[in-house]
Amino acid sequence: MITDEIVLTDEEGQELVLKVIEQTRLGGKDYLLAADGDPDAEETECWIFRDESDPQNPMSLLVEIEDEDELDAVIGIFQNLVDGIDIEK
Repeated sequence: MITDEIVLTDEEGQELVLKVIEQTRLGGKDYLLAADGDPDAEETECWIFRDESDPQNPMSLLVEIEDEDELDAVIGIFQNLVDGIDIEK
């Protein structure tokens, strides 16, 4: 399991620290599965992001997936990669 952390900053300057649980690549795009709590807890809130970062820019650009088909495909991959995880939308 990956143990990196990412810090997200919203439009109001609030920071949220997430633990990266897993990463995958689909159709030439990178995706992250991250949680705000203990990923081994019975229930924790998770997020799935598509990485749209520019390799020339040191700041990462992570976006939430809006397309339902894309999201379903990525959820299926993460559920296969991470034992004991059940991701709900």
